[in-house]
Amino acid sequence: MQEQIIKCPNCGANATNHQNCEYCGSLLVRFVDKDIDLSKTTYTSNAEVFPNLIQNLQRNLKMQDNSLVDSVATDIYREVGKQEKGVENGWVLSVLRTGMSAWGDGQMIKITEGFKGLCIAVSFDLFEDESYETRRKINQRHNAQLERFKQLDCFPLFTSHTYSSSWRRNANSSCFTKTKVFEYAIDFGEDAEGAARLISEFMQKVHQIPLTENIDILTNQGANIDIARSNAIDARTPSFDNIINIVSDKEAFLELWPLFLGMLLIGIIIMYIVIAM
Repeated sequence: MQEQIIKCPNCGANATNHQNCEYCGSLLVRFVDKDIDLSKTTYTSNAEVFPNLIQNLQRNLKMQDNSLVDSVATDIYREVGKQEKGVENGWVLSVLRTGMSAWGDGQMIKITEGFKGLCIAVSFDLFEDESYETRRKINQRHNAQLERFKQLDCFPLFTSHTYSSSWRRNANSSCFTKTKVFEYAIDFGEDAEGAARLISEFMQKVHQIPLTENIDILTNQGANIDIARSNAIDARTPSFDNIINIVSDKEAFLELWPLFLGMLLIGIIIMYIVIAM
């Protein structure tokens, strides 16, 4: 039986691979295979692409060429509002190295063969216990994001993965928080421009991030990935001047009360020393 030939919307070549074009690596052939009208999407133009995103994805691919064994990641973070600090870390999505990446629970992401390509990974976590107002608000926000994601033309092309997670709010907490995690990934081959267009649509329509918003796009390899992620999250954790906004929620107060108690004791000690002098 003769293989069906599809004209790649990205490079114009006649492709027989309906997963990723064998000439440019684009997965836009999957849209044609699914009879999705690309003229009604933003996947064929760079007009709505976030600044420096294509360059970072090209750098991601170059790093993969330079090392056959290192993990490579492009992580995108947005700014976090004052009321969200301490409960949201600003992470939007990651673009990982094909064939060498794992889901959040450690299972390998197995979508395509090979060890070079751009694997776009997104996730939505929901608290199982909604007894706190902060958790209810976060669940509402993440549920809304997930529903908007499901409305995208590209959604059927993603591979899904769901698991339960248990973690501590911080290193000093004795309480564990349980969440249900919904993860999705898609392999975009070596088509940096196509991947950037899809990512930009996801950011604008799902996370409702305007093109004018300042975002951090961090591309690293090996051990530098975790260092960059830690720095990005630390930059979005609560500072002393906005702790009061966080403790308005009962859960956050229960986590932070030892800090306030310690500050009170230090103040009393300093006052005692001053009086004694």
